[in-house]
Amino acid sequence: GQTISATMAQAFAEQIAEKARIRRHDEHANYVKSKIARGATGDELDKLDDDYRQYEQRRASTGHGPTHLTSALLDWAPFFANDFGRVELLPGRLMAPGQQITIVGDGKAGKSLLVQEWLWRMATGQAFLGDRPQAPIPLLYVDAENGHQDIQERFVSYGGGPGRMGLMSYASFPPIRPLDTAGGGADLMAMVKECEAQLVCLDTVSRFISGPENDADTWLSLYRHTLLPLKRAGIASVRLDHMGKDGERGARGS
Repeated sequence: GQTISATMAQAFAEQIAEKARIRRHDEHANYVKSKIARGATGDELDKLDDDYRQYEQRRASTGHGPTHLTSALLDWAPFFANDFGRVELLPGRLMAPGQQITIVGDGKAGKSLLVQEWLWRMATGQAFLGDRPQAPIPLLYVDAENGHQDIQERFVSYGGGPGRMGLMSYASFPPIRPLDTAGGGADLMAMVKECEAQLVCLDTVSRFISGPENDADTWLSLYRHTLLPLKRAGIASVRLDHMGKDGERGARGS
């Protein structure tokens, strides 16, 4: 049978990839036109374009083959060699490395006070809630709730100050995109990489979403675009949130 050279095979592969890219552009353009016909706003159209660009960037960074998919397959020998029973809990013994937790309470109940001191002690290698001191852990606190005056007063009361903040990076009202979007998830992961954080705190998580708080799709999107990438990277997260209007039903959301 006839065969083709490696150079020709590469050329054919590039042509196929380019045609597929053009087809995706065409499909996106048609989708945008359909949204315009239904009365979409400029902001909604901008979000569609932003999500599409993020999608194309992810394709470019992960490659066009199945490698990024098959990398999720477990390698049984090293998997069973892990002794998960010997995992060292993070300072305060409230969570394990890579774990994700939510702290919920009424407004002004003291959620930020508790978590700020806990994470400051974690970042400075100090004891917390009777737990022994451990090595400082690099972390990122993302805050869209507390003003600068409150932040300063609190950390001074804990014992913090210049030269006493350890490995804590603190982002106050950062201009990141909503975390229930692909762009927002990418923004947060970029900050995490810059800070080399092993833990991220979102205060308050409902300040970082764009969808309706009581819509399940909003929280599924938050998980897909932000929490799942953190989990894959083994980065722990602490999310603060307020109670819903009906306190007996717990946190806001479906």
